[in-house]
Amino acid sequence: MKKAVYLFIILIFICQQSSFAKERIVSLAPSQTELLYAIGAGNEIVGVSNYSDYPEEAKSIPTIGGVELNIEKIVSLSPTVLIDANSMRNRYEPLFKSLNLKYLNYIIKTPEDNVRTAIEIGKIIGKEKEAKIFAYNWLEQLNKLKQKKKHFTFYAEIWHNPMQAASKNSFISKIIEEAGGINVINDILEYPTVN
Repeated sequence: MKKAVYLFIILIFICQQSSFAKERIVSLAPSQTELLYAIGAGNEIVGVSNYSDYPEEAKSIPTIGGVELNIEKIVSLSPTVLIDANSMRNRYEPLFKSLNLKYLNYIIKTPEDNVRTAIEIGKIIGKEKEAKIFAYNWLEQLNKLKQKKKHFTFYAEIWHNPMQAASKNSFISKIIEEAGGINVINDILEYPTVN
């Protein structure tokens, strides 16, 4: 009988420890790095893409590559989840699966998609409450932008070599349009090369 009680206590202790276990997140896109910090998961990020430079704390996290990922580095970080945006790294998905790495990809085309993504990630990594707070604040800020709307034209360059811009179909453009912006780049591609 005593053995059964001890085993039961040990089992409860193990369950409690696993419920408090932190995620080990590798962010494969700068936008996801920002989002993870915004929902309070900054301390759980163990690796970021080379271009993750916001917030400032992200600069001190080990980088795992840019266009080409350093798979050995990713594996060495022992991540529990890899988080991507808009299929930027989906060509690596079969490799991630073969290495038993959990890969999550979120399509973000509109400002509202950012809310949905935050809530979904929050549920998965145990930050649901923080994600809901972020979502509420995000939507509130969007509404404020709409109320202050002033019309202006804009050009949003996202890369310099080759020059690449955010077109009307991009998430970046849609955010600026909420504030009254009119994008000068109208292209089928989200981020076309321009001259």
